[in-house]
Amino acid sequence: MDIHRLRIAWGRFSGWLAEHSPDDHAVLLPPATEEEIARIEEAHGFALHPELKELLRLQGGTPWAVSSPGFGTFLPGGHRLCDAQQIIGAHEICLDFHEDFPENWGDWWPEGAVVAHADRWVVFAEPNNGGMAFVDHAPGPTYGHVYEFGMGSGASDVTHWATSLTDLFNTLATAVETDTPFQGTHPVFLDFHRFDNPGFQHLIGKFILHWAYDLNALPPDADRTFRSVTAVPRE
Repeated sequence: MDIHRLRIAWGRFSGWLAEHSPDDHAVLLPPATEEEIARIEEAHGFALHPELKELLRLQGGTPWAVSSPGFGTFLPGGHRLCDAQQIIGAHEICLDFHEDFPENWGDWWPEGAVVAHADRWVVFAEPNNGGMAFVDHAPGPTYGHVYEFGMGSGASDVTHWATSLTDLFNTLATAVETDTPFQGTHPVFLDFHRFDNPGFQHLIGKFILHWAYDLNALPPDADRTFRSVTAVPRE
């Protein structure tokens, strides 16, 4: 496995963030330590996929914010990269889901389905609605593939995002570079103009990368506006 390809793919996407959405890029935490990576592996009971381990060596997640919007939710679906402790905490949720799977879902899905082995998922990103993006660590053809699961929204199956983290970040980089959709969502900048909530005042005059499902359904709003990622920057 050529880990250098993952570094290049992450460099493409993170480099685009640094240039075009600098406030999003600025919240990236320092790389995870080897001790933190070892704790993640110990908590899961197996070695991390080499690409995920390398991703953690390149960045350490983004600060978690219960309120939305906020900087760092630059992955599709409003996902933000997890730090080491969040990855470990998400594993407990996956174990609970896996334990309850036979009773709640066992009649729906065959034993080999990705959704049937949540104990082999390693979550690397989460949104604010109880969902998760994970790398599958089950031995077999889906090892290393990237999926999204809307657990908090009542989803009954996973959504395949990419065959690898390298593939994911290359695809996302292409999407933002060329203003093309990913999984039916379009990359846009969300500009903030006004907030009644004092906790969001720091966002006024700023913008974040956002992934919108339907560009035609984005209504005019005095508080915020959407614009193409390839549009001329605001003055």
